[in-house]
Amino acid sequence: MTPDPLTSLRDVDPLDSRLVVRAGITGAAERPGGAGGIRPALTDPHTRTLILVPLGLVFGPSGMALLSAPALAFLEPLVSVALTVLGTLLGMAAEIRRPGAGRFGMAAVEGVWTAMLVYGGVAALYAVWGTPVGVAWALPALLGVCAAASFAPATSPGERHAGPVPTIGDFNSMLAVATGALVLGLARQATTRDAALTLGGLGLIALAIAGAGGLLVGTSSSDRERHTFIAGTLLLLGGSAAYLGSSALFVGLLAGVLWGQVGGAAGERIARDVQYVQHPLVVLLLVVAGARLVVTSEALVLALVYLCCRTAGKLSAGLWVARRAEARPAPVSGRPSALTAPGVVGMAIAIDVLQSDATGGHGSLLLAAVVLATLAIDAAHATARRFEGRA
Repeated sequence: MTPDPLTSLRDVDPLDSRLVVRAGITGAAERPGGAGGIRPALTDPHTRTLILVPLGLVFGPSGMALLSAPALAFLEPLVSVALTVLGTLLGMAAEIRRPGAGRFGMAAVEGVWTAMLVYGGVAALYAVWGTPVGVAWALPALLGVCAAASFAPATSPGERHAGPVPTIGDFNSMLAVATGALVLGLARQATTRDAALTLGGLGLIALAIAGAGGLLVGTSSSDRERHTFIAGTLLLLGGSAAYLGSSALFVGLLAGVLWGQVGGAAGERIARDVQYVQHPLVVLLLVVAGARLVVTSEALVLALVYLCCRTAGKLSAGLWVARRAEARPAPVSGRPSALTAPGVVGMAIAIDVLQSDATGGHGSLLLAAVVLATLAIDAAHATARRFEGRA
């Protein structure tokens, strides 16, 4: 049975689905209602976060200590691979060969506006606390980067983008990952030139590994060889990022873009195999985010500022995007918009930063603020969807 190509578009971004319908593509986007039927809690992105993150907190060092600090350190290589896979999914799903320049521009404006509001709010909070922003400029900047990401679903590229263009959420997350890697480079290096050279070198390494892996996968003669080559490629990508103390998400993003543009048998095989492992790796990221969560009064205040500024930025920019696209702004104001849903990308960026240890000890605070705000937003979305289902 052929999957409905617009199901995820409808569930993820009402604005995108309306634009697809206006382009003359009919189907699931025309049918009213939600996802259709009752889905298990762990398949819903909002309730999944609300279940797995607290579960990680209970099992983590602050709770039962089943996931102790040594155990979390032991899991770091696997977490790097999970981040690489998530970046790969974003890169392969974007399909930038499609005519999506208009949406890319809208996503860029929306993401930059949201990031600026969050940066300004956090900078104002630092000023009230009497802490110079220049001492820890990376923390407000990275909070803005995490806020810019929007929910991009973990479904196959073919299902998601059977329409003419990628979703705005994809572009939001891609830009957030790329900008986060740049901020990390600036935080680790003494000069902008050194940061640019490091990031450029990392990009070349990622493309070389991805190219070699794609060639090996394309010439493999058996499924066992293909699985081995793909696993080895992902391990090399994540390991190179970890060795250089840079972003595993960014490395995976570059590899995914390369594989997505090359396409062919190798691209299809890699996409299919990566899909098999994405869900358990997302579960791992959410559980690790909960286990590494350290709730303090400072984190709670920062999360509140982050939540308010991000919501204001996403809603105001979403209204602008809706009007710009000549669609009525109901997707933003009439029901919870996908642009306000953070998804897993924002938390993944925070975990990436924490693993790189490039913010002078602020990684735990960054992760706590993002996770707490994400839980609040997902709780609001889950509640709203429940009431919508009853209406």
